[in-house]
Amino acid sequence: MRNWKWQLKAASAMLALLLVGGGLLTLMGAAGTEARLVRVQYYHTYATGAGAINFELGSSDNVQIVEVRITMATAYNATDTLTIKLDSSLGSLYDVTFVSESLSADTYYYWAPGIDDGPILGSTDDLTIDCPNDTSAVYGLEVVWRKFY
Repeated sequence: MRNWKWQLKAASAMLALLLVGGGLLTLMGAAGTEARLVRVQYYHTYATGAGAINFELGSSDNVQIVEVRITMATAYNATDTLTIKLDSSLGSLYDVTFVSESLSADTYYYWAPGIDDGPILGSTDDLTIDCPNDTSAVYGLEVVWRKFY
């Protein structure tokens, strides 16, 4: 069941009543316990170019980062350092660097903190991805994310 995820509000051994409606499955149990199977909608943001990567993802909603994928037409230069970070709207004291990695002889980079562990960005925060790309190689970049409620 791709794109579906269980969300438990409380632990219960017995779930008794099954209600289905509006794309939401709710299981009711003793003492108001409920488990919900909700559809998780993934979004994909893309960028392509040649030269330095200076990418910024912002949203008017709270979002959770699931994956970052970067492919280069030719290998990264040994001096290229990829940086993925949270640019907090509260100021530089609240910025967080998730990835700062030297890339050498690679044509592909993949970072997947995952649906349960991915960083959450507030509605006024940005995810920034930067890499000098000294070889000026053509690149394709994809960020997979979901709205976080």
